[in-house]
Amino acid sequence: MKFAGQILAISIMVALTGCSTESSVNVDKKGNIEIKEKDGKGKIKLGKAKWDKEKMYGLAAPKANLDGFISNNEGSSYTFSKMKEEDIVAYIQKIKDAGFIYNYVSMDNFNYTGTNKGGQMISFVYSKDNKSGVILAGKGEKPTGEGTGMIMEGENAKWDSAKMAGLPDPGVKITSFTSGETINSYTFAKMDNPNEYIEEIKLIGFTIEPSEIESSDGIIYNAKNDKRDEITFTSSSNGCSISLTRAGH
Repeated sequence: MKFAGQILAISIMVALTGCSTESSVNVDKKGNIEIKEKDGKGKIKLGKAKWDKEKMYGLAAPKANLDGFISNNEGSSYTFSKMKEEDIVAYIQKIKDAGFIYNYVSMDNFNYTGTNKGGQMISFVYSKDNKSGVILAGKGEKPTGEGTGMIMEGENAKWDSAKMAGLPDPGVKITSFTSGETINSYTFAKMDNPNEYIEEIKLIGFTIEPSEIESSDGIIYNAKNDKRDEITFTSSSNGCSISLTRAGH
C-alpha cells in the first residue's frame, strides 16, 4: 500500500473506530505504522499485518496481501489487496459456512455482511475498481428467527423466473436485482412494447384485482394471482422495473 493510501486508511479507520487523539504513533524502519490508544483499548497497524483468527471469530486468513489491521473494544478489521476474484467468491462462501447467515446483505458476489446465532458479525467489502477491500469482525444483532437478509446485484444480475413466480425473461438488459424476505425485484432497460410484457404477466395468472395506469411517459400494471402473490410492473421512458411480493407478507 502506498504512503498516501496509508494516510487515507488511517483517517477512515480512526473515524470508524473512534480512536482518540490521545494516541501514540510508531513507525518502524520498514515504514510500518502502529497507532495505540493510551488507554490500551485500541490499536491500528498499517504495512504489515498478522492474521488473528481468534479476533476474527475463527475465520482463516484470506488468500490476499494483508495491508493493515485495526482492533478495539468494538471489533477488529483487516485491509487487504491482491485477492483473486475466484478466491473472493470462495471466501464469502466460507463466511456463510461458518454460520454468518443471519440478517445478511449480499451485493454483486463480492460484498457480504452477516451475523451468526450469537450476534457476532462479519463484513467482507471489496472494491473491484481499487482491487482492495476490508474484512470486519464486530458486534451485530442476534437473529430472531431463520436466516433472512437481502441480496443486491447490479448489471451482472441474471433473470431468474423461479424468483418471479414464473415470469418470463423481459429480454432487455437487466440493471439490478434485489431480493429480501418479502419482495424480489428487478430493474431493466426501456422496453419497446411494454404492453406485450403485461399480456405475458396476465397469461401466468396475475389478473386478480388488476390496476392499470397509463400516462404520456409510461404505464404501471399491478395485480395478484390466485396464491395472492402480487406483481407491480412499471415502464417509463427511463426504464422498467418489476417487483413480486409473496403472499402472506
